[in-house]
Amino acid sequence: MLVGVVAMIVLAAGLVALAVRRSGSDTTSSRPTAALPTTVVAPESSTIPTTEGALSEPAYVTEAKRRVSELRGLAWKAPLEVDVVSRDELGRRYRAGTERDRRPEREAGDGDTFKVLHLIPEDLDYSQTIDDLFSGLVLGFYDPETKELVVGNSGIEGDKIDIATLLTLVHELDHALTDQWFEFGPATDALEEADREEELDAYIAVLEGDAKLLESRYAERYLSEEEQVLLALGGLGGADEDVAEKLADTPPFLLEYLYFPYDAGLAFAEAQATRGPDPNAGVDAALRNPPTSSEQILHPELYAAGQGWSPPALVDLASATGCESRRRSSLGEFKMGKLLGTELSRDEAAAGADGWNGDVFETVRCGSSLGLVDRWQADTEAEATELSRALSEWAPGWSGGRAPVDGRFSGPDGAGRIIQDGTRVDLFLADDRATADRLEAAAS
Repeated sequence: MLVGVVAMIVLAAGLVALAVRRSGSDTTSSRPTAALPTTVVAPESSTIPTTEGALSEPAYVTEAKRRVSELRGLAWKAPLEVDVVSRDELGRRYRAGTERDRRPEREAGDGDTFKVLHLIPEDLDYSQTIDDLFSGLVLGFYDPETKELVVGNSGIEGDKIDIATLLTLVHELDHALTDQWFEFGPATDALEEADREEELDAYIAVLEGDAKLLESRYAERYLSEEEQVLLALGGLGGADEDVAEKLADTPPFLLEYLYFPYDAGLAFAEAQATRGPDPNAGVDAALRNPPTSSEQILHPELYAAGQGWSPPALVDLASATGCESRRRSSLGEFKMGKLLGTELSRDEAAAGADGWNGDVFETVRCGSSLGLVDRWQADTEAEATELSRALSEWAPGWSGGRAPVDGRFSGPDGAGRIIQDGTRVDLFLADDRATADRLEAAAS
């Protein structure tokens, strides 16, 4: 099974975002993820492995490889060809990889899960939305199975490369270089195959955080002060004219999930880079022993402490209810925080999702009704109480009804219940009360 990662840089309204695609053997990743790290080239004095014809590569590619290697402290182990193609050709090759790796059942299950959580509209075509979002935004990708690195030409004229294309190239070069050293392709592929989404999201955040940190270091060293200002203001181009419209039409949660590996991953990489005199040593250590949850990405100190997690036991809801299972996975701290954040302040949402020690959810379809059960294990009873309180404040907004009574809540938009038992919190949600009660009876 292969893992393909597509990097996307969006430069719009001063926002720099990158997105990644993971691939599977015969199906695709269920959501947009962060782009793989760009490769770095060996120092000026080192020798870069070449293939026949590679000596004719553009000077800006050779220079970028050399600079990336020097900044990253890693020499190239093998030749790497870089294809700079038209945006149309880039899109064609990206779509081909996406179709090759698609996981339609998992993707559909994610869509149903996000719908029952009210994170995306009920009538949204989830798969089409993801395809549309990426179609005009991908600027380059690196595939760890084929070792293919492709960058779209955003403004190259002769031997002159524009900054947007250069930083895309740098980002993807870091992915290729770290793949040569740490072989993340097979590792992420195994996590994808096993559907260990929390671990995969965390691993990708390390990859993207590393690449984003390298971009920052590259820009600081090699871009002029004027170019750095333009970059910060989003004035260096690189995105289609309809980027703002695409972003405006995308549910906020999907954008936040898209940006997570880059934003939180960068903060995580910065935390590792400051652990010693060598800014690369800590990141290299994280690539050798990657974090296993979004919690560890959001709280690097927990990664340093080696705090692990395990999913609590939850009955097979499909078997227990006779309903159709649509998805079974973990929400993790990141997604729970975003769920609470749809109705609560950022600080309240973060406090509610804090203290995660593992969770498991299952989404089912019972006739025409969707339902979900999430079993959450907190580190302490106090933290479980905080989550229960936060969910109780969130519930009326989700259901369109009143505050919970004995944990039960309902309204025109759905019904559910919140049950705390010591350090455990169970959340039951469904389109209607009958389905919510059916799930509660099965899980309890």
